[in-house]
Amino acid sequence: MRQLVKKIAPLRRMYYRSLIAKGIGGQSDEGQILLRLAKETGAPKTFIEFGFHPIQFNCAALMGSFKGLLIDANSRQIADARAVLPSNIRTEERFLDLENLDFIRQAFPKVGVLSIDIDGNDYWFLEKLLDIEPSVISIEYNPSFLDRSISVVYDPIFDRHK
Repeated sequence: MRQLVKKIAPLRRMYYRSLIAKGIGGQSDEGQILLRLAKETGAPKTFIEFGFHPIQFNCAALMGSFKGLLIDANSRQIADARAVLPSNIRTEERFLDLENLDFIRQAFPKVGVLSIDIDGNDYWFLEKLLDIEPSVISIEYNPSFLDRSISVVYDPIFDRHK
């Protein structure tokens, strides 16, 4: 039944709204950690997150009191997010590469939280955007590498599914 609901946009969005009403978050407690760090650092009440799902993203705990920009290349997720998330959260449908990140600099005068979780070029995007000086940075990592510094080679058309 749940699979059928997820295939029909109005039903899927109704389901998403019910989950949002109960409270959504990331895969763990990233949102609460980001909220605490933003408060402790006096960060501007803005966030930008790359790679998200309408009912599961790292900055979800910030939704109520922050303005946000969510970016993803998946048109279905963008459409669902626009339908179910509050108006203080903007969405942008884009496949990102190092050549098209400049629009992010225009999103907010100052960025409180920058969250990058795109399963591939994360490091390279962070390196390119450090000059926007976000107060708090959240970036995906793989704990199985322990303290070894490893990154994928930059690939402008990286697709984790291929």
